[in-house]
Formats: sequence, C-alpha cells, structure tokens
Amino acid sequence: MGNFHKISLSGLCIGLVFDILAVVTPGWIYVQDAFARGLFYGVNDGHAGKVTIWTADKLALSFLCTGGAILIAAIVCSLRNLKENRKDFKIMGGFLGIIAGLFMITGMSSYTGLYSDYVQPTRVSWGYSYVFGWISAWICLISGCIGIFRMVKSYLMSI
Repeated sequence: MGNFHKISLSGLCIGLVFDILAVVTPGWIYVQDAFARGLFYGVNDGHAGKVTIWTADKLALSFLCTGGAILIAAIVCSLRNLKENRKDFKIMGGFLGIIAGLFMITGMSSYTGLYSDYVQPTRVSWGYSYVFGWISAWICLISGCIGIFRMVKSYLMSI
C-alpha cells in the first residue's frame, strides 16, 4: 500500500470522526453566546434540552448520516486493500470517499442555505459543530481524490 493510500485512509478516518462530532454536538448555531443549538438538542446557560427539528436540521442530518455510512464503506474498502492489495479496493475506497464528501457537502449547503437568513443578525453566529461538518465534508472529498489519484495516474501513463 503506497503513501497515497495511507494518506487517503487516514483522511477518511479523520473525516468520519469529524462527521460524528458534527452530528452529536450542540454547537451548530449560537444565539447571543447563551444558547447553542444542535441538530438534536440545545444548551441554554448550561442546561441541555431537546429542540424542534426543522427542515434544515433534517436535511443536514440525513445527508451527514448517509455520507457517514458511505464513508464507513470507503474505510472498509481501504482497509481491505491493506490486507489484499487489490486495485478494485483502492479505486472503490477513493470513489466512495468522494461520494461521501459530496453527500456531506450537499447536507451542509442545504443547512447553510435554509439558515442563512436566520444567522445574518449580529446576535446569531455559526458554531463549532457547523465547522466540523464542513471540515468533514472537504476532508472526505480530498481524501477520496488522493485515494484514486495514483491509480488514475498509473492508468494514464500506461496508455
């Protein structure tokens, strides 16, 4: 297994960690530094409680969870490549990483678009969980591209 695939596998694992952190933490939106709203619950002055799940939350949650499931499949393919060193696992791991990243970008873009009017006032800001979601999406996309880069390069050199 080459360095490109080790880097890709590491990136996919880091992307999965960020995806999980984004989904389970409450810091998606901050309102006046006293209330943090997440996808499942909010924290108000240190007290956690359930929040109403709106359309933007459902979209982000569905795309991030689907992207996470695809990301697990990408990691499994990359790990199988460690054991068997087959080209199809190399390509499939990278390809699934790209698909997972695109799902996450779609979910984050939908969330951003639906909440953009709400977050514009000066008293409301994006939180750390929101940033984790975007980091996860781009890490997955880049790691998937790195995963298939060498395969595509060696194929083009053989033509």
